Amino acid sequence: MKWTVYYEFARPFTLVAPALGFASGALTAVGAAPPELWRPALLGPPLVGSIMAATLNAASNGLNQIYDLEIDRVNKPGRPLPSGRLSRRGAWIFTVISFVVSFVLAWLVAPAGRHECFWLAFSATCVTALYSMPPFRTKRLGIWANVTIAIPRGVLLKVAGWSAVKTIFGLEPWFIGGIFGLFLLGATTTKDFADMEGDRRDGCRTLPIQYGVRRAAWMISPSFVVPFLLIPGGVHAGILTGDPLLLDVLSAVLVVYGLYVCYLMLRRPEDLAVEDKCSRSMSKSKRQPSDGPVTVLESSDPALLAVAKSLLEDAGIEHFAKGEVLQNFFAWGSLGVFNPVAGPVQLQVSAEDAEEATDLLLDLSRDVTPPEDSSQD
Repeated sequence: MKWTVYYEFARPFTLVAPALGFASGALTAVGAAPPELWRPALLGPPLVGSIMAATLNAASNGLNQIYDLEIDRVNKPGRPLPSGRLSRRGAWIFTVISFVVSFVLAWLVAPAGRHECFWLAFSATCVTALYSMPPFRTKRLGIWANVTIAIPRGVLLKVAGWSAVKTIFGLEPWFIGGIFGLFLLGATTTKDFADMEGDRRDGCRTLPIQYGVRRAAWMISPSFVVPFLLIPGGVHAGILTGDPLLLDVLSAVLVVYGLYVCYLMLRRPEDLAVEDKCSRSMSKSKRQPSDGPVTVLESSDPALLAVAKSLLEDAGIEHFAKGEVLQNFFAWGSLGVFNPVAGPVQLQVSAEDAEEATDLLLDLSRDVTPPEDSSQD
């Protein structure tokens, strides 16, 4: 089994955000009262913790893909598990090893002998298991899916970063974690709009499915603004002890950006679900309603995607770029800059055209997604 398959299975584009989230949490603790004096030893725990956060996220990705195998056979058949390039046993081995490595790294993040980071990582793993694994599988339970994403990836991640520098037994780190948890409580829904059809098939009652696109967009919009309004309140209440001016400026920038996102989202909320509609329309246009669109290329490289689109257009193959709308929605994709929040763009074609499109893009896909390997472990 080629190691590139495991690399793909880890979904590497998702590993940057938790590493940066941990590092930023540690940086916040450095500037908080009492401020830390610079010393080389200050770098060690945050660096190890950032690697731990990325590794733990890779393990969580693996766990989720194992339990999402059936739905991925429909929505994302090109991924290692549904495509057969990775066996379920191989997926479990990778996931377990990643969890073990992340726990070891978390234990090593122990400034002044404190192992708070380890217990935070363990708690995050428990919540992640609730999200992915039966009998709970909160992924199917509407707002509870959002909650079980926001807690480990928002609240606990920031507090874990703080633990690499200072103790977590105080209000400030949890206040900061709460801000980012509230943000993710709504922001995690943005990707649900494009996956409505697949989520329906799997019985996932996401907010867009339960309440409709327009109402769900209004429901999550406060999460893009309200959490960041809490920053000045925390400063003036004496909870946040960093530089007041810098924190007020940060709050203003994040609020303005959040308002802009809300403007884009609420002006035409139906655009959020356009990918779901286009995917279903493409499937029906081939008179194969039982066969969903097939992903033939997944990439974050705008130039590579442009070449792939051109090849498909020249061959007369109808295609759709899933994730492109979400990239542009966050105002980065249109600039040719990969958005780590939204993830890579997936080029999809109908099941009828999948084989021809795959052959056409074979040389391109070798640069991004490894070809199918005949061996299994």
